[in-house]
Amino acid sequence: MEKKYTDAQRRANKKQRAKKDGIYVYLPRGFSAVVKYHASIYEPQRGEPSKAGYSPKGNVSAFVYRAIQATMEADAQAAKEAEKNKGS
Repeated sequence: MEKKYTDAQRRANKKQRAKKDGIYVYLPRGFSAVVKYHASIYEPQRGEPSKAGYSPKGNVSAFVYRAIQATMEADAQAAKEAEKNKGS
């Protein structure tokens, strides 16, 4: 049986997309498969909060979001440490 994409689904998707920013990332050929595999293995175990606006079921977006947040936090911490050591 063919699944139909209803007008209600279109409106709901459009509404959700309006709440989010999009970033397009170009990766080396084949690397996206590695990222998708990793997300499918580890993201369901994490149980990402649904209030953040993404699915908790092995979603690549959830994994990328978490990876970006972790990197930004690590960068901020490294900058604090460098500033602290600069004064010594």
